Amino acid sequence: MEFLAVSRSERATTAESQRALVEMEAKLALLPLKFLPHRSSYWEMARFPNMAAIYWNLARTTVVPEQLVFADTVSTMMGQKDNPAVIARASRAYPALVRQHHFFLVLKEHFPIVVRSEELDLNGVDLLVVDKGRAYGVALSVPTNSARSWQKVKQVRHPDSPEHLPVLYLYAKPDEYPVGQFWLHHPEQWMQVRAWIDAVRSSEDYSTAFFLRETVL
Repeated sequence: MEFLAVSRSERATTAESQRALVEMEAKLALLPLKFLPHRSSYWEMARFPNMAAIYWNLARTTVVPEQLVFADTVSTMMGQKDNPAVIARASRAYPALVRQHHFFLVLKEHFPIVVRSEELDLNGVDLLVVDKGRAYGVALSVPTNSARSWQKVKQVRHPDSPEHLPVLYLYAKPDEYPVGQFWLHHPEQWMQVRAWIDAVRSSEDYSTAFFLRETVL
């Protein structure tokens, strides 16, 4: 009976994720994206509050937070409500957070435990997948020069991912899965995560077996 209860719970969670994903894509198809041209060398390099945490807090009360609402919340929290450079930077960060949100729902369809948190984000890990008692990190990005440059900035500001946590760097390819004006990770990329986890697990199991054999001998 316990096995049946767990299976039903997992099926319910998968169904909820599927419904949330359909609702999210339907809303994204209608949402506009607008990017202000304002850039300031000071505000581009300034430390902002954790924008992922702000986004996910807004997402608690709506299917997808709108770009303007998100940018306004960030700038208000910084006491820079009417600062176009701050609003512009927050607006540029928004699509990446939407991609993270979307792929979070994708992974929840296929894995029993998918976690995101402020602490993980500060360590360069967007999502944490727990599979058969082991944790695996996933870092999401796009293969553009600006994304790579920003990744270098984040690398300087924050330490590497937590020690001993394997991390997969997963890239959303241009125009492979557009929804409205948004460039998202293709849902089938969950299979890349699955294959990578299996490969990491196999390697770790082999290393453990080799170590035990050497210890016994």
